[in-house]
Amino acid sequence: MAPLIETLRFESLKNLASERFGPITSPEEEILRLSATTEMAYPDELQERPEITGEFLRWLATDSEAAAHIDPLGLRVNNCTIISALNLTGSKLPFRLLFQHCNFQSEVNLRSAVLPELFFYNCTTEQGISADGLDSPGRIFLRNLRSAGEISFVGAQVGGQLDCSGTSLTAEGEALSADGAHISGDVLLREGFSSKGPIRFRGAQIGGDLDCSGASLTAEGEALSADGAKISGNVFLSEGFSAKGAIRFNSTQIGGHLDCSQAAIRYLSCEFAHLDGSLIWRALVEPDQSYLNLLGATIGTLEDDTASWPAPGQLVIKGCEYRNLTHHEPSTEEHLKTRRLATQRQLDVRERIQWLMLQRDENRRDPHAWMWLAKLFKEKDDIAGYRRIICEYRSLKARASKNPFRRKLGLLLAEIERNPWTIFIVFLPLLLLGTAIFWSSAHHMPPTNSDASRAWASGTAYPAAYPRFNPLVYTLENELPLIKFGMDDKWAPDPNLSTQGRSGLYWFLVCFRWFLIAAGWVQGILLTVGINRRFRD
Repeated sequence: MAPLIETLRFESLKNLASERFGPITSPEEEILRLSATTEMAYPDELQERPEITGEFLRWLATDSEAAAHIDPLGLRVNNCTIISALNLTGSKLPFRLLFQHCNFQSEVNLRSAVLPELFFYNCTTEQGISADGLDSPGRIFLRNLRSAGEISFVGAQVGGQLDCSGTSLTAEGEALSADGAHISGDVLLREGFSSKGPIRFRGAQIGGDLDCSGASLTAEGEALSADGAKISGNVFLSEGFSAKGAIRFNSTQIGGHLDCSQAAIRYLSCEFAHLDGSLIWRALVEPDQSYLNLLGATIGTLEDDTASWPAPGQLVIKGCEYRNLTHHEPSTEEHLKTRRLATQRQLDVRERIQWLMLQRDENRRDPHAWMWLAKLFKEKDDIAGYRRIICEYRSLKARASKNPFRRKLGLLLAEIERNPWTIFIVFLPLLLLGTAIFWSSAHHMPPTNSDASRAWASGTAYPAAYPRFNPLVYTLENELPLIKFGMDDKWAPDPNLSTQGRSGLYWFLVCFRWFLIAAGWVQGILLTVGINRRFRD
């Protein structure tokens, strides 16, 4: 038996309703009874859903006399079909609204309304819900809602959660719009949430998480946009999340993590976003179909695995800055089932260079991405990795030169910087060639000293202190102009070859000696520049 106060409330509501609408129907009477009691019912879904009008509900919600008899638990409607628009525009309600298993054939209009809380459980709307400018200090629950029209909370103020778990939005145009909204709690688009139209939180402020775990967004163009939003918690696009269209967090501030693990994402744009936590890009579904744009983004930690990297040309990290970078082993089925992280492993500089090379040509040559990665390796005391990245970037830059000479010179310097011993690839063949030439022409190489030269010409012995001709030392001394063994200035090609009709041989030996000297200086300069670049910070 209902308490006396509830009975009195109910009778008063019936009298007021009869005065306003005449005889009331059984469904209307049940709404009046339930709204007057402290009964918090969770009814089963019924096939039969009797009709009531939106005008009746509006009167009950806004009439000051009726409001005095409604329990603080609020206006409660179960298993009904609302056949006309429910217009509460600008209304100030002292109690919450709760609808369970209801069908709304016309629009629900809550624009600029003020109410403590709003609940839709297992309802359907044919023309959507318009709640732009809504002010509610409590929670907004649209759980398991089926809507063929747009759900709009543009500029709304929500003091608690916005929970759309299990909701299905089939509107082909805008499906859920909350641009500029202030939501103090979490935004939950999970537990089977699906949408055929775009989801928008542009410029919104979310005090908790944006949780889209397991959601399915099938809009072809833009699936989810939170450009310019401020999200204090985490963003979850994980655990089976899928989106055919673009996901945009351009210029968005995220206080926690952006988790994309186990997701099927076609396009994620975080241009100039600020992410305090980690961007988790691991165990993606069909990563070769993904496009990841981190242009100018600032990220706490970038977590990835090689198997989840986008295809070549599908990655943008130009201007991206991250405090840390972690690489993980590929996730196994066991990891996915138990939701455990795959083992983290040491960064491999060759892999990270391949990662940078996934960018398009116009972005691949951007120095910032290379210098930032090199800086990270240096901070981890991996000096070899740091130098390898610098050298690879210089090689890449050289290959891009349209001038053949500059291209070859740049590649050679980069190779010497990477491995100074590379210079011997040129030095040793020249040394061997010069040794062979001067050995075969030793009898045309007289001493430069006049007394020794006369002795050499007559075949007699020249002074014992005079150095004997050595083709190897002679070549080495000419190829390394700064090193002197006392051989170069003591022997020279025979000028008498010209008078003997063999001027060609004479000039060949002279010019080859000049060539060795020039080549030596060039090799020395290249080696100096390469080593200087190698050890320069």
